[in-house]
Amino acid sequence: MDLVRSIAPLTSVLAPVIYFGISSATSLVAINVAPPYRIYFAPSIILFALLSFRHLNDIPSWLGLDSLWGLFIIIYIMHITAVLYIEKVILLPRYSGDEERIVLGTQQTGHCSTPWNIKAAYKIWSNPRWLPPIRIRESHGTEILDSIKYQHAQYSFGRPSMTAFVLIRVAKLCIYALFYYFIHTYIFPGYFQPMTINDFTPHRERYFSRLLFGPSASAAASGAGGVTIRETLLRIVLAVDWVVAAYLLLEGCHHMFALLFVAVLRIDDPQSWPPFFGSAWRITSIQRFWGGFWHRLVVEPYGSYALLLSQRVMALKAGSKVEKVLVVFCIFLFSGIAHSVVSWQMGQRCGLWRDVAWFAANFAAGLAEGAVQRQSAALAETIGIDYHRFASGWGGKMVGFSWVFVFFFWSVPKWQFPKIYCATLLEIYNY
Repeated sequence: MDLVRSIAPLTSVLAPVIYFGISSATSLVAINVAPPYRIYFAPSIILFALLSFRHLNDIPSWLGLDSLWGLFIIIYIMHITAVLYIEKVILLPRYSGDEERIVLGTQQTGHCSTPWNIKAAYKIWSNPRWLPPIRIRESHGTEILDSIKYQHAQYSFGRPSMTAFVLIRVAKLCIYALFYYFIHTYIFPGYFQPMTINDFTPHRERYFSRLLFGPSASAAASGAGGVTIRETLLRIVLAVDWVVAAYLLLEGCHHMFALLFVAVLRIDDPQSWPPFFGSAWRITSIQRFWGGFWHRLVVEPYGSYALLLSQRVMALKAGSKVEKVLVVFCIFLFSGIAHSVVSWQMGQRCGLWRDVAWFAANFAAGLAEGAVQRQSAALAETIGIDYHRFASGWGGKMVGFSWVFVFFFWSVPKWQFPKIYCATLLEIYNY
């Protein structure tokens, strides 16, 4: 009985992993099939991926692995279906000496068969960012263009030796683990213990209005006072912690899989695993936070669906400003929906719409700051100031850093406090 009880968690984890494995194996075969016949593989790919998602709660909740798995499955579904059924890519292997370059090309003829190549299919399956050496042919022309649409791909990856690759990745994993342990032991929630439900009550979502005008009448009647130092420190930590925690966990997973596929399985080369996040020095605006620093794991798959919506459903002009804004909005919207769906599947019914609202707020903030930047540049030009020089200097960067921090300081509690408050109430009353 003890043996059965000890291996029960392991056997439960196998179900979502096996379902995902079946879906992935089917997708590898489908990539090697001509586009007209791939539709026959769609039920198996989607069904087994959804079954894996359905067993989300069988994944250990340690370090949030269950939520990461749920988001991973959603991104995988969007990525592989976009590749197979929207972009309708075919395999075009190219050779340079002994090195094979895998290329994505849009199927033009409809009946042209693709070369059977499981390794090439794996290169597509494992690359939702659509980074080089994968390329994609534009549907409006015959030229094959690099799919370098964001700053992450502009690094010079080089060719590190296997020894250097392993040592650097292992060292980073150790540093990430120690840093994560220190933060979540001594800073949050450690420094703020004991924490109570009063730290997350609805009136604490408001900060600047309470700071300027004091608490509302209802809050004052319930005994809640004005802004406190503890509350301010908690908001400061939360404004930064979600970024740091996500960075450490996702980068850690990225390094672990890199070691698995490069050093253990020897399927990939070291340069096949470029940095997952951009440089933190690029966090000088909301736009650059999401476009220059944050991982771009969802941009291409979500953007493919957004383009399908704009061009096939809404009949917008390709490349127009309206289409570009719509595509960016859809990427944020799909991200919010994905987080909400994962929370719902995990049994968290509190504040599901807050995920969507927060991502939409980020889109609106980025849109607004773009307008402000254009107006500021025009005003600076009229008075003889080099706006771009200021913006790229230390003064402009500090202003940008401060703005991003203030936005997260204001918005993250509005995103997280209601979910924590509701979940705590449900736990207290055993709902």
